Parts: sequence; structure tokens; C-alpha cells
Amino acid sequence: MFKNKGIKFQITAITLAINTLIIAILITLSVVFFIGAGKNHLGDLEDSLHHDFDDRIKMLVENVHSLFDVYYEKWQSGELTEEEAKAQAQATVRELRYDNGKNYFWVHQDDGYCIALYGSPKEGTNRFDELDATGTYFIRNLITQGKKPGGGYNDVYFPRMGSQNPDVAEPKRTYSLFHEGLGWEFGTGNYMNDIDEIVATKTDEANAATRQTLTVMIAVALILLIISMGLSYWFSKSIADPIYNLTAVAKDLADGKLNVNSNALDKEKDGLFGVLEREIEKLVEGISYQREMVERLADGDLTVRFQPRSDQDMMGISLKKMVDNLNSLFSEINASANQVFLGSNQVADSAKLLSKGATEQAATIEELSTSIATIAERTKSNAELAEEAVKEANVIRKFINVIDDIALQTNIIALNASVEAARAGQQGNAFAVVAEEVRSLAMKSAQSLEDIESGINESIQLINEIAGASKEQSTNISKINTGTEQVAQVVNQNSAISEQSAAASEEMSAQAKILQELIAQFKLKDETVSYGI
Repeated sequence: MFKNKGIKFQITAITLAINTLIIAILITLSVVFFIGAGKNHLGDLEDSLHHDFDDRIKMLVENVHSLFDVYYEKWQSGELTEEEAKAQAQATVRELRYDNGKNYFWVHQDDGYCIALYGSPKEGTNRFDELDATGTYFIRNLITQGKKPGGGYNDVYFPRMGSQNPDVAEPKRTYSLFHEGLGWEFGTGNYMNDIDEIVATKTDEANAATRQTLTVMIAVALILLIISMGLSYWFSKSIADPIYNLTAVAKDLADGKLNVNSNALDKEKDGLFGVLEREIEKLVEGISYQREMVERLADGDLTVRFQPRSDQDMMGISLKKMVDNLNSLFSEINASANQVFLGSNQVADSAKLLSKGATEQAATIEELSTSIATIAERTKSNAELAEEAVKEANVIRKFINVIDDIALQTNIIALNASVEAARAGQQGNAFAVVAEEVRSLAMKSAQSLEDIESGINESIQLINEIAGASKEQSTNISKINTGTEQVAQVVNQNSAISEQSAAASEEMSAQAKILQELIAQFKLKDETVSYGI
């Protein structure tokens, strides 16, 4: 019960803290937004006021310029003299006021002589070298800015008209123009303090509105906080008990306690937790059933039949599949063990016979290798004799070439003798007959030598072929001899392996017998007795 109250307190505290944090964040964001928006608004307002004041004084000065144009045109048309036009323009601008009479206009010649200044004693004086409170020749600057195309702005420090402190200068923003026809610089300005007073008034109004808004927001936040406390208590009370019960069941399951008591769950309760508790009870019942089946399985009883609770019961489906697979596996292993036992005995017997045959084959192959080596030696000797015959035939061919040369020379000599006999006439007939016979004999000798040389060449070619074949045969016989030796090694290895296989087969037969004895401990489905030997 104490733990249950602790859960309720924790849920209430967490919910209340979250709600309080959300309310505080909303208030903070609202305050930051209002203050930021107020500052941005005041900054924009100040910039807008400066811009509006600049535009206004420029417009007023341009209006005065239009007024001067009227007097200048009257002067040019002869309606007024120069003195009359300037005097009327001077009197008019001296009396011009705006902002309830607080602001005025001034007029100077380009040499600094003051034409009009709201009727002050400075009218009629030269102000060209006059300094303002900052030590600036501000009259010179006014004239310079006024002569620019379209005029120009200038910042000066100058006392207010009618101020109770005439010696106190204030910052003033001015705009001046120059009228070419009259030769006058003129202008007006706004005191910056007037803008600051407007901004200060707007700031006070914005701060008052912000304070009022914050007061309303704090009141709303307190109301929301009270409502949140009530909702937090109700929320914690409605979920604390189910969470406690579910936590207890989950703890037992997490600790490996599968015989869990689910009577504490409120299975009749409506809502989300009621559904959850009923599902938890089904889970506990399913786990208890599976626990019983697993215990039987652990005892070696493979006849258990798992019944999955649904198509989604992956644990039940997996356990059923595991039991079926184990039954099939052990049955196959047992049958295979029997086959291995019988087969290993047969392999052992066959290996013994193979070892005996391999020994006999090794002796036979050794004799064959010796015979092949003898044949290889003789073949090599035949090849060497063939090479010697080729050398002797080449020597004979050289002698035949020499005799052929002699026959050729004899033929030439006989031909020359026939020619000489023909020249000798009747006396040389007998000599010509002899020469012709000698020539005929020489030609027959040459022909015979050609036939002999042709036969020798054919013999040499044949002997070369025999020698090549003998070399190739010798090489092949050497390869056969090498292969025979490798076969002998393989046969010897097979003999050794056969002996090892026989020993391994006997060991395998013993292990297969042990495996059958182990499998016999399990009780399989559809069997009254276990497989045995």
C-alpha cells in the first residue's frame, strides 16, 4: 500500500511539474515576445518619427521657396521693386510659425547677413562667424547645405525660441534651401528633444500595456495551475493502482517466476487498463502452460504437444516447431547411428582387404618400373647409334661431292678434246671417238653419283626420323617411369590410409554404439520403445 501511495505521489508530482513547466515556458515566451515586440515597435516608431520630421521640415522649406518665387516674379514683372519684393518677403517669413507657434523660419544672405529670425535682435547682423554650442560654424554649414541641388540637412545645437533658459542649447535637425533670384539661404528645423518626448510617452504607454498583459497572464496561469493540480491528482489516482498491479506481475515475470498469481489484476475494469490487465492475465496463463510443457521437455519427454494460442503466438509456434524438429532429428540420428554402426564395420573389413591388395600392387608396380627403366636405357642407346650413322653418312656424302666434281671436270675436258679433234679434221676422228666415250662415261658417272647421293639423303632422313622417334620414345618412357614411381607412392599411401581407415572405422563403430545408447534415453512421439542396437 505504501508503494502504491508512492506511485500516486510520483505521478502527481511529475504531472504537476510538467504542467507547471509548460505554463512557465508559455509565460516566459509571452513576456519575451511582448518585450521584444515592444522594443522593436519603439525602435521603428523612433525611426519613423525622425523620418517624418525630416520630410515635414523639407516640405515646409519648399513651401517657403514657392512663396519667395511669388515675390521674385512680382519683382521681375515690375509689379514690385527689388526693395519692395524683398521687404514683403522678409516680413512674411518673419511671422511664419508652426507647431502652435513653437517653430519658425530663418533667412540669411550668402555672406551670413541675417535677413529674418522671428524678429530677434540678431536680425540685421552678420552671423557668418557665429558658433553653436559645439564650436561649429553652423551658419556657414546652413548656407553650404542650402546651396546644394535640392538643399540639405544639417545638425546644430541652438537654444529654443522663448526658452526660459536661453543659454541652454539643444540638438536641432535643420533643412535649408537657397533662392537664386533673391540670393537668400533660408530654412527651419525640429528639436530632437521633441522626438525623444514622444518616444518616452509611447514607451510609458507600451510598458503600462505590457504590465497589464503580464498581470492577466499570471492570473490565468494560477488558474491553470490549480486546475492542473486537480487533474494531476485524478490522473494519478486512476492509473496508480493498475500500474502497481501490472508492475508486480511484470517483476515476477522478470525475476523468472513463471507461476505468477494474477488474481490481483482487476479484470472487470473498463478502459485501457482493464483491457491491459485482462491481456496480462492471458499472458500469465500462456506462460504457465508453456512452463509445464518446457519442464516435461527438459525431462526428455519429446511427446509433449504445444498448442499455440493464436497465429501470432510466436513462442508457442516456435516451441511446437522445436519439439517436432527434435523428434524428427533424434529419429533420424538414431537411424543414422544404426547405419553408421553397420557401415563402419563393412568399411573396416573393406579397408583391410584394400590394404592387402595395395601391398601386392606395390610389389608388382616396382617390378614394372624396373622393366621400363631397362627399356628406356636401350631406347636411349638406339638413338645414339642413329646419330652416329647420320654422321658417317654425311662423310660419305662429302666424298660423293668430290667425285661429282671430278666427273664434271672430266666431262669438260672431253668436250674440249672433241672440239680440238673437230678442228684437226680427218686426223682427229679417232681422238674424237675416244673423247666422246670419255665424256659419255663421265656423264654416266655423274648420274650414278646423283642417284647414290639421293639414296644417301633419303637414308639420312630416315635415320633422323628414327633418331627423333627414339628420343621421343625415350622421353615418354622416362615420363612413364616417373608416373609409375608416383603410382607406386600413391599405392603405398593407399595402403597406409587403408590401415588407418580400418582403425577409424572400428572407432566410429564404437562411437555410433554410444550415440545409440544416449538417444535411447529420450521418449519420442509415436514410439513405445526407443531405438536400440
